[in-house]
Amino acid sequence: MSYRKCFTGILAAALLVLSACSQSRYSAAVTGDPRWVELSRFFAGMPVEETSRLYGLTQSKAYQQHAAFMDGFWKSVSEGNISRIASWRDSHMGKFCRDNTAFYPLSGADLVNFYSIYPHAPAYVMVALERIGSIDDPASFSGPRLERELHSIRRFIMSIASRNYLISNTMESEIEGSRDLGVAPVLLIFAARLGFVIRDVERILLLPDGTVIPQLPGQVRSQKDTAEGLRIRFFRGDRTERSIVYFQMRLRGDSLAEQASLARYLKNAGDLNTMLKSAIYLLHYRNYRDFCHTLLDRSCMVVQDDSGVPYRYFLESGGFQITLFGKYDTPVSLKDILVPPRQADLAAAYRQKNIPLDFNFGYGAKLGPGRSNLLLARKTGEKSGSE
Repeated sequence: MSYRKCFTGILAAALLVLSACSQSRYSAAVTGDPRWVELSRFFAGMPVEETSRLYGLTQSKAYQQHAAFMDGFWKSVSEGNISRIASWRDSHMGKFCRDNTAFYPLSGADLVNFYSIYPHAPAYVMVALERIGSIDDPASFSGPRLERELHSIRRFIMSIASRNYLISNTMESEIEGSRDLGVAPVLLIFAARLGFVIRDVERILLLPDGTVIPQLPGQVRSQKDTAEGLRIRFFRGDRTERSIVYFQMRLRGDSLAEQASLARYLKNAGDLNTMLKSAIYLLHYRNYRDFCHTLLDRSCMVVQDDSGVPYRYFLESGGFQITLFGKYDTPVSLKDILVPPRQADLAAAYRQKNIPLDFNFGYGAKLGPGRSNLLLARKTGEKSGSE
């Protein structure tokens, strides 16, 4: 079944059944859509109402195993990653530019780190090649299929607990092995576990002029500079609506050129707070130099590891206060990049001064605890955000 058919079917079924669900056990959902609140909680291994048509599925052995795994997974993520990132963030980032749109190129489905670094952003923009996937109706799953889909979800996300990044080849193999798995259900899972109350989920198209429109069932992108995407509107803690926008697209050297659709979209987003990690050293290629400089011009703050924007571009751009955390001497080799670019200037800067980092970040996690590096760049002359 195609994603669009799945999406249409799930909306229709949810309207008929889920709208009657009580919201007493998660009262914040009064401002959300019970359909999406329940689905996100189901896939995340969290309790649903006993009146729900999904409740029976939660009593199965396969789901009980899934829920137990997800509880343990999230405990590990919360204690090992989120709480440590929050402590670091509050100590070193404070309220600086915190109300800007957050931008994460080459993000995959890594909402956990993105939100943990920038929890106050009104909008989160993620760009990557991983397919969007579908959010199918679990009530239609057979027993074996339910077990298979839940297993794929666990395989997809488990590396973020141990290494704090999603392993690309695992993501690709699980996506290819599942009819539905992709970024969409994983974002819903992370959103539920982060305490988001989902208002709406919709497929979208990014047009060449930078505008976004809903993608209708069966509608395909028809122009070269158009991207398919997903938009999740949510609340967290108050009634202020925020959004996550994911574009499935290949980042090119000219993706931030003035006439590019992504550049036009981001222009309307205002100043950016950027995050880059586990970025396959893509921006180190010469044809991404203009991309990097445009990105730095647009960014009030950048948080990244050494696989992101080359250190020399920060020095060329000027106007950034740079603080280095963790350890860096040589880059981490990857399966397809055996000799990644070494940054002698960054290594020299680390020898002069660095601050310890007590959480895994980026490819440094492959080397073991305490071996990650993180660069925090804050544009000078910018005012701090407000409470």
